[in-house]
Amino acid sequence: MKKLATIILLSFIVTLSNAQWECRSKIGASLRPLGTSPFSVGNELITSTGYLNNSLIHNTMVFGSFDFLKQNHNIYVEGGYKFWYRTQYNMPLRDNNDPLNTDTVNFTSYTNRFGLREAFYRYQNSKTRLVTGLQSVKLNDHFLVNERMIGVSLNQKVGSFEVNVTGGTVSRDYARNGSFCSVRYLYDIFPDRKIAPMGVGLGQTNFGSASLTWFPGRKSSSVSTAGADEFATDEFADGKVDDKRSLKLESVGAIAYLEQGDMITTLTNDSTIKAIQPILVGGFLTLNLFNILDLKTEALLQMAESNLGAVVFASLGKDYILRCGNKLGFETKYYHFFESDSGARPLMSFTNLFLGEVVRLDGIDMPLWQVHAKYSMTKQKLHFKVQYVGQVNDSKLRETDIEIGKMFFSKLLVNLQLGYIESSVPFDSNTDNTKNTYISRIELRYNF
Repeated sequence: MKKLATIILLSFIVTLSNAQWECRSKIGASLRPLGTSPFSVGNELITSTGYLNNSLIHNTMVFGSFDFLKQNHNIYVEGGYKFWYRTQYNMPLRDNNDPLNTDTVNFTSYTNRFGLREAFYRYQNSKTRLVTGLQSVKLNDHFLVNERMIGVSLNQKVGSFEVNVTGGTVSRDYARNGSFCSVRYLYDIFPDRKIAPMGVGLGQTNFGSASLTWFPGRKSSSVSTAGADEFATDEFADGKVDDKRSLKLESVGAIAYLEQGDMITTLTNDSTIKAIQPILVGGFLTLNLFNILDLKTEALLQMAESNLGAVVFASLGKDYILRCGNKLGFETKYYHFFESDSGARPLMSFTNLFLGEVVRLDGIDMPLWQVHAKYSMTKQKLHFKVQYVGQVNDSKLRETDIEIGKMFFSKLLVNLQLGYIESSVPFDSNTDNTKNTYISRIELRYNF
């Protein structure tokens, strides 16, 4: 029973190298058991205040979770409350009758709402993991899906192979870039920017995938933890250093992926909007380069009406545990889309790469790249992060971020962030001459 509980707990955990600069909850990793019962609960408070492009921004979210675990069966529910406001200072007061009017006004917008982030049933043993309901999902490849869906996900281990079949529907009420968890409503300095489609109701934006992954030399008896991106490990925990130096194939796989729904559309040659079903097929691999660097690559063929093309991804990086016990990690990522049909564009709606605290570049923004590094001081429970992201072709959007974070009392995490955003076009109609801006932000996360 103890071994099984450990296996299931692992599915709540994501490695440091997969950590995102976005709404990443630690609530699942800090559940408290209720006595000797199979029930556990957890709570998390997240609040932040900052200044961006002449605007004061504030966000507060409170989450609660309930977990039932008995033998192979697990029920997990997580929801909460969100409040945010944004005050824009000295906005030009447009007056069509008086174009020379220079009056300004301060404008405040705010909202609050309740919502769900997770509500699923999971069956898991050493070879099988089946999850159904509202759940966070990452596929076994490197970047195709990072989303919340209502659906089914199955991982089945067969020897050193693993099969993953996933399918579901995505709605803006619970999507990662939707109306509840996302912070894009605070960073709305690009009002005309295109974002990936999200269904208003169920069944309007759907996806399905099937993959086969080979893990040569894998000795663990448990399935991988793909899809458990909501639950983070303790980045300050002690670790062991692997001194073996060799070229090692960690994993290689193939994947087929499909999107479908009334809101999965494209603009045809005669300028009409038409629903389509993009299909992507390809392969991916991970190489350990002499325990010095990890190389991840992926290549996909995209097939859709008037949108034939190919996607290529590559990353190079590594997480190191230093002799003093501290951790140093870095990674460089590059995403590129090659069009075959004239005007073709990438049609991956649920990648949610969130590259950049404000610009939040995504798969539809290819080609793009990211460089980031992180240094964690284990004993001091202190971390430093820096990243640079940008679009490659004409560098429309670029961003540099710096973050310093400190954990207090093993429950309170305080993050200080500074960012510089560059754009080749003005942000909005109220700041016609503004192409660059700054963000400063403080964030508190408290688990209780």
